[in-house]
Amino acid sequence: MKIKLLLNILCIFVLINNPVNSEDNFFKKLFNKITNKKDNNKKEEKKKKLLTIIGVDNKEVLNAIHSQLTVDIENPTPMERQFWIEYNIKELYKILYSYGYFDAAVVPFNNKTIKKFRIKLNTRYKLTKLMCVYDDYNEYRAGLTINQVFNLLGIKRNVYFSTKKVSAGIKNLRDYYRRRGFAFITIDKPDVEIDKNKKTVTAIYHINLGAETTINNTIINVQSKKDPKLLEKFIRNRLQWKKEDLYNIDKINDFKEDLVKYDLFATIEVNAKEPLPDNDNNVHTTRSDIIVDANEALLKEISAGIKFNTNDLLGAVFNWKHHNIDGKGSNISFRGDIDQNTPTVTIQHNTYDILLSQQCLSTKLFGVRKKTTSYLVNQIGTESMLWQNITKSLEFGIGGNWELSKTIDKVIQNNNAETIKYIHTFGVPIGIKFDNTDNFLDPQKGIRFDLQFTPYFINQSHYNLVLGKLSTYIGFKNSNDFRNKFVIALFSKYGTILNKNNIEIPRSRLFFSGGTDSIRGYGNNKIGPLDNDTRKPTGGTSLFEIGIEPRFRLNNNICLTAFVEAGNVFDKSKTKNIFKNLMYGYGVGLIYYTPIAPVRINVAFPTKRRKNNQNKYIDSFFQIYISIGQAF
Repeated sequence: MKIKLLLNILCIFVLINNPVNSEDNFFKKLFNKITNKKDNNKKEEKKKKLLTIIGVDNKEVLNAIHSQLTVDIENPTPMERQFWIEYNIKELYKILYSYGYFDAAVVPFNNKTIKKFRIKLNTRYKLTKLMCVYDDYNEYRAGLTINQVFNLLGIKRNVYFSTKKVSAGIKNLRDYYRRRGFAFITIDKPDVEIDKNKKTVTAIYHINLGAETTINNTIINVQSKKDPKLLEKFIRNRLQWKKEDLYNIDKINDFKEDLVKYDLFATIEVNAKEPLPDNDNNVHTTRSDIIVDANEALLKEISAGIKFNTNDLLGAVFNWKHHNIDGKGSNISFRGDIDQNTPTVTIQHNTYDILLSQQCLSTKLFGVRKKTTSYLVNQIGTESMLWQNITKSLEFGIGGNWELSKTIDKVIQNNNAETIKYIHTFGVPIGIKFDNTDNFLDPQKGIRFDLQFTPYFINQSHYNLVLGKLSTYIGFKNSNDFRNKFVIALFSKYGTILNKNNIEIPRSRLFFSGGTDSIRGYGNNKIGPLDNDTRKPTGGTSLFEIGIEPRFRLNNNICLTAFVEAGNVFDKSKTKNIFKNLMYGYGVGLIYYTPIAPVRINVAFPTKRRKNNQNKYIDSFFQIYISIGQAF
């Protein structure tokens, strides 16, 4: 069993979701539960104020009534009683109408109480039409049909009417037209027409499109401790529009999301300025400046924490990062990951826009000592990659790396002694990445594809490595509160070593499978062929993995998952039979969504547990993982 517990992540997770200055923070809640006083007082106080409703079994309606209407008055005078009865009846009708109960009847339970009412709901009306009325309509502007409005708003015909659902559609309509150049569109609160005979509702959106807007100039205002003009150039290189382009809210949102990933800015605001005067008096089109306001974030960032798992026992993680070291957006970072089996130290420097815009040159120095059941390797090395964005979703990279390693092979032994090899390795990695997903840490829609080809030169010979990964995300049942209630995530991974010269490849450079980022039912690097004598994983020259994970969102914070994964590593003689020799794992998980990233807990099981020569199990009965971010 392997347990990965990052205490620092959980501490941050608790503090983020329960800020110290909040009246509702974690420690106060804990204290209140222990004393059991304040919570009980609140319950008693709430019980006194809530209305008592008879005749309503719709929980959503009851919750709305109880959250919006309370009466905090005891022993009212006759005049006060009459006022509160009339007031509550009026407000109750508003709530009932907002849920489509236009024929409801509300009466007080008796003439002595102002807190108890009898309601007869009667028929609930259905939404059959959604219409757009253009207050400044011109023939050249295409309106939307009823079917198009339903599809755009994600509402089905003949569903029960809900004011909340209809009002939420304003954002969809506004964004639809702001993608088509109407930057200054205004939409009023929808009108509602009811048909008492048919028990149906028509919702009407009154839209003022304004003129089509083309972009004039982009004005960038930067608050920086260094020369703002340097960061201004960094920002301008990432604009996704140019002068005379039609205004498009999607390009603006993509631009903001792109800047966020650099961790350079505390705030980024992008707005269209008031329309510029049109000398041609053309009422159909207008020009506007785009204003970008960016405030630089803190330049230095430090974090540290403790981690624990059954193999590594207690370990520590330390991160330090310095942003904008040259005023042009470059950064340098240090990461120390110290544990028993894989202590790692990495220094990385990123610099941008060296020759062209949308470029990143990433250089790192690293040292690692990796201890597995099959090998022990000590490595030091460096790698540099130049990445160039081709489009918003596609980037291409090329670079070089060098590594000096000492590998102790624990599988092949000579005279009961482990085989030791000192190796210099040079590589020329070439990569291509495609990513059109909607979120980096929690993708719910889109595709990610990563392919890398690397010629390695070793011991006056060479071999080639090919490694590719594809992930697909499909979202269903879009919600107003969160993006999708149900997401199906799929991934596949394939790698192979092309070795025409049949040179001996160090154990540490072969493929292994299993673990947190692989087939979770098996331990780290445990999947694959086993040595006949030692029963240790030998690795292979080819790798294949595939998996599916449905994710069920229960509410804003909780998501349940189930997953099935399969994979194996192979040598040349068995590569053709990869689908017949897969090892399977399955499991369930829980995801808690924090403001920063999702935190997941997975319990995974292997379908087949193998044994060694002493008839002891090599594979644990189950694995537990606690980590941040999605599995894939």
